[in-house]
Amino acid sequence: MSENKEFSFSEKYKLLLSLEGRKTDIINMQSVFIILSMANLINLSCQKELGKYDMQENRLVILLKLYKEKKSLQVSDFSKLLDISSATATSLCKRLERDGLITKVRSESDNRQVYTTLTKEGVSFVESIAFSHKDWIVNLLDGVNKDELSQFFTLAKKISVELNSNIENISKKE
Repeated sequence: MSENKEFSFSEKYKLLLSLEGRKTDIINMQSVFIILSMANLINLSCQKELGKYDMQENRLVILLKLYKEKKSLQVSDFSKLLDISSATATSLCKRLERDGLITKVRSESDNRQVYTTLTKEGVSFVESIAFSHKDWIVNLLDGVNKDELSQFFTLAKKISVELNSNIENISKKE
């Protein structure tokens, strides 16, 4: 990000920040909203980038998992990996099968179990876009120097630990 650009909160965050009443720590709210805004921006950019290949992130993750494991995996493995329902994982796999990137085979011993394998086209697809997508991700932060990224990473890890702790504590109170 160039030095002369200023961060601007989206309208929905401005509304929450403008609420009067309870005394709140504005810097905490602003920090959370900046994190949310960055995550949203990256997510939207990633969707657009993957859209060039008629791909979506969860489908790419399934392909990458199959590519890395070099063996057949059950559809249920993907629902666990992606933290999604089995119905959603099944839908993602149906799309990948329709696109010719994977094949699905039912287990002979248990008809409920479905195994997936990359096709030759699937392997070629992963090999053609995986590394370029990885490079695209790396280049997202090209304008930030290594020292700044190191500081950000250290702070982000600390914030992540605090978030997990605070979310657990809030959940226990409810």
